Parts: sequence; structure tokens; C-alpha cells
Amino acid sequence: MKNTTKKILLIQPRHNYAPHYSENKIGHIYMPTSLLAAASIFLAIGVEVEFIDENIIQSDLNHNLVGINLLGSPYIPIALEIEKRLKLKYDNDFLLLIGGQIVSGLSQVDMYSLFSPQTINGNSYKNLSKYFNVKEETIPKVENLSFQDVYNLIDEKIFKLYLENEFGFYLSQGCKYSCSFCAAKRTIILSDLGIKNREVEVFRNIDLALADLEFLIKKAINFGIKKIQIYLSNLDLFQNPQNLFPFAEGVVKLTKKYHPLKIKMRGLSTSRSFIKAHIRYPYVIKEMVKAGLFQIGFGIDGATPKVYKETRKPQTVKESLDAVKISRESYNITPETLMVFGHNNKEDEKALELAVVFCKDMQEKYGASPRPHVAKDIIPGNDGWFNPSNRNILEQFYKNTFLFQNLDFTAVPSPITHPNPEFRSLVTKYYKMVCDLPNSLTQYVLAELPDMSESELKSVRLHNQGRYDI
Repeated sequence: MKNTTKKILLIQPRHNYAPHYSENKIGHIYMPTSLLAAASIFLAIGVEVEFIDENIIQSDLNHNLVGINLLGSPYIPIALEIEKRLKLKYDNDFLLLIGGQIVSGLSQVDMYSLFSPQTINGNSYKNLSKYFNVKEETIPKVENLSFQDVYNLIDEKIFKLYLENEFGFYLSQGCKYSCSFCAAKRTIILSDLGIKNREVEVFRNIDLALADLEFLIKKAINFGIKKIQIYLSNLDLFQNPQNLFPFAEGVVKLTKKYHPLKIKMRGLSTSRSFIKAHIRYPYVIKEMVKAGLFQIGFGIDGATPKVYKETRKPQTVKESLDAVKISRESYNITPETLMVFGHNNKEDEKALELAVVFCKDMQEKYGASPRPHVAKDIIPGNDGWFNPSNRNILEQFYKNTFLFQNLDFTAVPSPITHPNPEFRSLVTKYYKMVCDLPNSLTQYVLAELPDMSESELKSVRLHNQGRYDI
């Protein structure tokens, strides 16, 4: 594509479990913070931006320069569908930039295997430099940009929908830990494969973050909204408590300034980071609670020493228990037990049973909300994806791209993700048991398999419709 335009259409793809457009129903309402972050970069380098959320309205693709954000592996087939629509309309005269966490885990080989040459990695500043004719070193870091000009691009009716629902808020990215099953931006240590990447948490400019939050508060008030709820982007909220404190102080000031509007916040933390903050910086946790923090999701992920060791989980079982207990008893924060379990060759039935017992006990003792997920050993960006010995498995996804839906953490195990039928059956059993606990935050979805008939696929997709995991 000849770069003759300085305008890009940014599309938030329709959620993979949203009803089809033909049903004329709204999909998942969630402000796409990652895509808005990308928009801020485009505006900063002089590119005009148009924004469309296909959960609400389908784009007519009125531009042949398009950017989309992949929120997870199941969005890959949706990205391919958008690419197909572009090809039908513009032949080969288009450019599709795809970004997001998942893209970071795709090599150039993966990109060529999945997409056409007209689709490129939009996370790459080198690519942005090339296609928009700007010097790479002049492209600003997103942590130093305001989103307010981007917010002004959003249709007012859609903006109101976003603010009426929980929405993501970008505060930091990066995790110093290296859990093997995780595909987020994190430390990667694969000594046997010669891969080492030490990640650190990068905080956003706090003054800009607070100014953006105030902008959103004013918008909410103008819409007549009396409460906003934000999901903080931090992968490990308390890994650097000293950086978190000025944000908490600022939010407290905003709550006083705009009273009676209420601000509620929730986020993620490792048990170890939270306990360290509790010991060394309890005033930070207290200030966050004062600012509206009401829930913390702790990555429990197995709850046995063996699983923690083999997945490089940075905590002990005691720390997992203590984090849940302390959050409730010391700060009256609702703990959320994120339980990624069902790791192939790392768990037996006893371990699966213990995961269920942990969630049930924490719920009964401390009112913890279970959020179970099924471990997927191979997803773009994690250890399994980078391991050359799994290349034959990756080839299955290239041939049948809808199989990426199997990699959804809320999807029940399938022969693709859990080849041992006995273990697959056990994981399914115990996973559904946690999903069925009172106040469980996960609605399990069914896997789509290549040998399914059209009627079977239709039944699966009908079951999965509207089962959104936040």
C-alpha cells in the first residue's frame, strides 16, 4: 500500500463471544484502553484518527489504513475476518496494523503464517517509522502521553456507555516475575532455550494519568453518572508501592473535589508483592482503599508447592493464604482468587482438588470471589509458544485459525490444549466445580473443535454467546 494518507481507522474488534452483527445486538461494552493508547501515539506523530468499536456498530471500512487491537488469542480469527473484509473492498491496496499483548508474542514467521503481507505488527516502532515516514526516535512513549484528545474522538453516546460500565485505566505495564503460563509483558527466562528478557514495571506519568482521570470524572458528571468503576492496568499492583502512592493521593483529592461522585477501583497483585507492601508500606494500601480500591485479584494459580515451582510462580502457598486473609481482615478489601490450574504434566487429581478446596475455603472464610481459568500451556508469548518442540502444534493453529478460541483461559480443556483424555476430563470436572461456586466470576465457555459438525459448532457458539470475562 502506498502511504498517501495521514489518516487511520482504529477498530476495536467485536468480542469473540458477542452475538453476530445480523442479530443487531450490542456486544461487550468495555473501553478499549490499549487501542486508545495506540491512538494517542498516532495523534502525536501527526496521523488523523477515526475510532469505531465494532461491539456497538460495524465499520464500513471507509479507510484502507486500519489498526486493531487483539485482546487475546481468540481475537486472531476476528482479525483475519477484518483482513478479509479489507481485501474484498481494496484488493491488496490496504494496510492493517495489529497490536496488543498477543502480537508481542508472535514472531515474524507467525505473522507471515497467519496474515497477508498487507498486515503488519503495529506494536513495532520500526514499522510505524517506516509506514508513517517519521524518525523512530521521535515517536513518543505512551506512558508520557495524555489520552484527552483521544477521548474527544469517541462518540458521546458510546462514551456514556463506557463510563456507565467498568472501564480499563492505564497506569503501568510490566511484571518482574516470569510465570511460565503467562503471556503478558513480563520477565522471560528460558535458559535452556537461550532466551532471557528482564522486564521492569514502567509507570505512566502520574500527573497525566490523574489529569486524564479528572477528564473522565467531568464527563461522567455531565452524563449524570454518579459512580465510575475502573480496572487498573497494572499486572502486579503493589510491586512498586512507592510509585503507586502519589496516584492514590491524587485520586483521594479528586474524590473530595467531585463529591458525591464515587470512584471504585480494582486490580491485580501477586501475593508476595501485596504482603511486602503490607509489611513495608501499609500506608500505600490504606491510601488506595481511601481512593476507592475495593477488590484485588490475587494470582493463586495452583496452590501447591509443586505447581508453583514448576510454573515459576513467585510465592508460597502460605503467602497465597496470607494475602487473601490480610486483604480482608486488615483493609476490608474483597479478595479475588484467580486460579489458573490444569497444567499438563504438572498436576494430578489431588492438586486439582486442592485448587477447588482453596477457592471454596477462601470464599467461606473471607468472602473471596473465585475466578477460575484453565491453564493453556501454549499461547502466543508464553514459554510453550517459544519452545521449538511445539512447532507441530502451532501448525495446527495456522491451518485452522478458529482453533485459537481453544486458547481462551475461560474455555474448557480440549484435545488441542490437553491431549491426555483422562487428565482433560479431570480438569474439566474441577474447573466447572469452581465456576459453579457462589459468586464465581468466571462463566466457562466451550471449545470449538475441527471435527465438529455445523450444528455442533452452532450449539457451542450459542452457549458461549455473551459470556464475557473481564
